[in-house]
Amino acid sequence: MERSREALIVRQDTHIDALIDKLSEERLGNIVDAIISGNVDLLISFGGKRFVIEIKIYRDSKTEPKGLLQTVEYLRTSGVTDGYLVIFDRRAGRTWEEKIYQKVETVGNETVQIWGM
Repeated sequence: MERSREALIVRQDTHIDALIDKLSEERLGNIVDAIISGNVDLLISFGGKRFVIEIKIYRDSKTEPKGLLQTVEYLRTSGVTDGYLVIFDRRAGRTWEEKIYQKVETVGNETVQIWGM
C-alpha cells in the first residue's frame, strides 16, 4: 500500500490527469466551467446564468482596486455581466467588523459585488 501511494506521488501527472478527467465530465461542465489558463478563479453556470468569481487575499490598499479591474476584464472576456470579488483579510488584529463588508461597483456595463471577509 505504501509503495503504491509513493508511486502516485512520484507520478504527479496522475493528479492532474484525474482532475482534468473529472472536470471534463458533462455533469460538471454544466455547473462549473474550469478556466485552467490562469484567467479567472471561478466561472459558474447555474440556472441559465453565468457568474465570475475572483478571489483575492488582502495584501495592501491596492488589492481591491486591482481585483476590481481584473474581475471586470474577466467579465468582458467571458461575456458575463455579473461578477463577484471576494477578498479575504487575514491581517492580525483586525476585528470581524473591520473585515466583513459588501458593496457594489459598476464599471461600464459590468457589475461587481465586492465581499470582504
